Amino acid sequence: MKAAATKKAVQVTTVTPRKIRILKIANCPNLSESSTLTYHVGVADDGEILFRLWKNTGRGYFSAEWVSINAIKAASDKVPADKPITSHILHQLFIGRSANNPSFLFAVLKQEGFVQRSEIDIRCYDRIEPTAFMAEIDELMKSDISLDPDGKPKKLPKKKVDGSLPPSPSTDASMPTAAE
Repeated sequence: MKAAATKKAVQVTTVTPRKIRILKIANCPNLSESSTLTYHVGVADDGEILFRLWKNTGRGYFSAEWVSINAIKAASDKVPADKPITSHILHQLFIGRSANNPSFLFAVLKQEGFVQRSEIDIRCYDRIEPTAFMAEIDELMKSDISLDPDGKPKKLPKKKVDGSLPPSPSTDASMPTAAE
């Protein structure tokens, strides 16, 4: 006689997505300089700074999830500060994702001034303080800019004195179009 099959209860956790405002859209070469990456820098509603890969002119696949600057720092901090690093430190952030993600994200970090080529080993990088990046992002966070990943910048509506939002204009003549 067969034993009756039992179903295990599966607990499903629903994560409320955070609102992320895109502060910057930029391009950089990948580490081998064989393609150009487009990436976003955003800020979550809790103030956390995030990066995501968006486009690649080459054939390398990637996944476009947001990665927090805190997770990147935690991964980097596992290596002693006086030791050079490679994109390998970021693999733990992308388990089950494209193998290109760590090196593509590392190219972004290089572009934004988090790392620079090591003088000791040209295959490695030294960490540096991203002072200019942080100053730029602080200014963007204070502004009302919110970029559309596939289009032109849009400003967040400002609240009126009574707390209500003004009607949003259908077009903004001061914003460049894709053809410009």
